[in-house]
Amino acid sequence: MIKHNLDTKLEPSNYLYDSNLNLYITVATIFPHEAELILASQVQNRPVSSAQVKKYSEMMKQGHWMLNGESIIYANGKLIDGQHRLNAVIQSKTPLTVIMVEIGNEFAFRTLDQGKKRNNSDILSIAGYKSTHLLAAALGILAKIDKDGLLIGNGAGARTNIANYEIEEYAEKYPGLINSISKIDKWHKMLKVRKSALIALHYLLRRDGEGTHEDIDCENSKVDQFMDQVFHGFDLSKGSPSLVLRNSFINKLSEGVITEPAYIIKAGILCWNNWIQEKSMKVLRLERSSRIPRPKRK
Repeated sequence: MIKHNLDTKLEPSNYLYDSNLNLYITVATIFPHEAELILASQVQNRPVSSAQVKKYSEMMKQGHWMLNGESIIYANGKLIDGQHRLNAVIQSKTPLTVIMVEIGNEFAFRTLDQGKKRNNSDILSIAGYKSTHLLAAALGILAKIDKDGLLIGNGAGARTNIANYEIEEYAEKYPGLINSISKIDKWHKMLKVRKSALIALHYLLRRDGEGTHEDIDCENSKVDQFMDQVFHGFDLSKGSPSLVLRNSFINKLSEGVITEPAYIIKAGILCWNNWIQEKSMKVLRLERSSRIPRPKRK
């Protein structure tokens, strides 16, 4: 039988042992001082990611971590999986209840982490949402803007800071995104501007510029009229902010420039603000600041 590293007294019903597989499994609660002892006894492991430890630590302190089937794994007395969670236990000063697995083959670590990790899109899909890649990306953009009014560069996709356990809560905060997602294809077909940024722009204009963000279509929507002018070229005239925005997108596409979400949203809101207040524009000038302007109402 493999010696259990935590020296925990267990009743026979609290563990599984298979001598043929040289496998020992139990559920244990690891306290910060025990995590320190475990990590101090290890001589080899991959480099620790301080960002990952911080993420886990925050989850533990906030009570979001739970027994979920993921295990701390030893092989011949060597820790081969779990150092980031153990470091988070120490950093958060929070005990961790977890499945402990001990196996006899120390080379088993080579086969760990082979499966695809769940991302925010996967979590939303499991929860029953549609178009989850776009939804997750747009939520990431809106969360950053609503947090501090800033959006730096490519503020979309995998760089979003919403944790998996929070993504459903964020989806509930922005119900109007469903409506925005449903409209994007017709505009994207005309000008290949990044979809997630267009979704966020449409949502912000509806919520702050038009005063509605429901998941239903709004008849005679000024935002939809503005977007139609920009992307379809409807009812354009000299000095129209819609024309200025349309030309800026066309110019970037013709130059092969990848337009970042921050530019799309800043330019879109600036032109909307002039358009809704019936002000003419000749050129589009954006400040270098990362601050996103607020959409205005008529």
